[in-house]
Amino acid sequence: FGNESSDIKTGLATYLPIMFGIGCIAFIFQFWARTWLFMINSNMIQNVRSVIYNKLIHQPMEFFDEKNHSVGNLTTVLASNIREINGASTEMYVFGYCSLTGMITGTIMIFIYEWNLGIFALGFVPMNALSVAATFAYQFGANSGSRDSEKLQEQMVSDYVGNHATVASLANEDAIIKRYYANEDGSQLSYTLTPGAVREAVKPAFFSGLGVSFNVFSFFIMLVIIASNIRHGHDIFAQCLPMFAFAYATAPCTFLIINSPDFGRSFMAARKILKIEQQVKEGHLDSPIQDGTEELTPEIAAGDIEFHNIWFRYPTADKDMWVLRNFNLKIRAGESIGLAGESGCGKSTVTALLYRFYEPQEGFISIGGRPITEFTLRSLRSNLGLVQQEPIVFDRTIMENIIYKRSHATVDEIQDAAKIANCKTFIEDRAFEGTEETTVNSEENQTDLRYERLPEGYKAMCGSRGSRLSGGQKQRVAIARAVIGNPKMLILDEATSALDENSQKIVQEALDQVMLKCTSIVIAHRLTTLSKCDRIVRLERGVIVDDSKN
Repeated sequence: FGNESSDIKTGLATYLPIMFGIGCIAFIFQFWARTWLFMINSNMIQNVRSVIYNKLIHQPMEFFDEKNHSVGNLTTVLASNIREINGASTEMYVFGYCSLTGMITGTIMIFIYEWNLGIFALGFVPMNALSVAATFAYQFGANSGSRDSEKLQEQMVSDYVGNHATVASLANEDAIIKRYYANEDGSQLSYTLTPGAVREAVKPAFFSGLGVSFNVFSFFIMLVIIASNIRHGHDIFAQCLPMFAFAYATAPCTFLIINSPDFGRSFMAARKILKIEQQVKEGHLDSPIQDGTEELTPEIAAGDIEFHNIWFRYPTADKDMWVLRNFNLKIRAGESIGLAGESGCGKSTVTALLYRFYEPQEGFISIGGRPITEFTLRSLRSNLGLVQQEPIVFDRTIMENIIYKRSHATVDEIQDAAKIANCKTFIEDRAFEGTEETTVNSEENQTDLRYERLPEGYKAMCGSRGSRLSGGQKQRVAIARAVIGNPKMLILDEATSALDENSQKIVQEALDQVMLKCTSIVIAHRLTTLSKCDRIVRLERGVIVDDSKN
């Protein structure tokens, strides 16, 4: 500011308030930028999770048969991958825009004060940007190479943690842990300082060090040019400002090199999410399971069901792995038919095709003389009831589990379904130990007036996978859920095979009442289970070998 003290005081009085004001403005802008960035990130994560969850729920069955679409991999997408895309979305854009603004503004300021320094900056600033790009490019390549082992680990976590009782009963946890740290080819993942691991560690360190050293080296060259300018009579003050402007232009690049987000992992997560988002929903014209245009009325659904020359293999199977071979079967209205045969003969596949979980490669299925592909998926499945060997009971109240198929069922319909399924008594007599069962969903229950007219037992929580219910109780709740919509066809897939003798007797009595009111298909290995069926059809390798009246 000059040699005189008065000039120094004048300069301080002028520039200190300006710097203070710039600092206050920077604080305000940074505060609002970070606040809005956090809000945008939260909303983006929630919206993306909602979209992906909606996509997954509406995917056809063959989507989940693919190896990469296991439960572990898909839950990882919802739980962690969606958060990881922050590094390749809003956060990356903010850093990118800040860096670009700094480089352009800083370069312009340098040109204003010294043209030769501006030319120098015009060459070196883009080189700094290229070093950032190289760092991100390596991150992408390094992460993409480790995704196969991570997918396998995600799948194993889902399998082993979800079936922890079986894992513990095997008493060989060490073998399972060893498999977790193995590649798909069986080789063990290495976490020691092997030559390959050292090379993988050196590469990112090299790019990071090169970017920072390149920035420092550029300052050295700039100082040489400034010294040459001063030697040729240029103003010293005019040389200092380009130096600050150059630091402003290159600082964002240096910051990104040292503190860069894991762009490679973020990019891989974004690509994985986009791949799921681009999947078409079940029923779409481009989906393997296309929706029909007409409603399946109860009158049509009560008609005959016929399988016409069905040839079927699962989409993930080999071309010669036929499950059903020229399969022909007619089920008359109101008839009870039993399907028997060894495991893998195609019994459960018949029901999967009837539900249109899959489409046959050849042939078609008709109800009431009309192909089932003419009807909407919702109307078709709402007229069918399915009770499986291992019923799926959700961690909700008993009432919520019963009304899953018919969410707007009345109190009378709920109680009638419970009575038909022979579970009304155990629900109403259910004893509560403390208040945990009634308080888990207390806020939701208060909004549903049906709980006020139902016994307290309907508020009981079933627990994870129905852990608070016995096997027979879960099966009867599943039967109530299947019959509450008054289905025109009931499918029983080994519905009593996993029960003890007493529970089997109770459940079978409930099933016998239901089978009198609709067409039914009973799948079982034991002929005693099929004793009350009108016909018994025996399958062998996808072909009917015996069809006789019982």
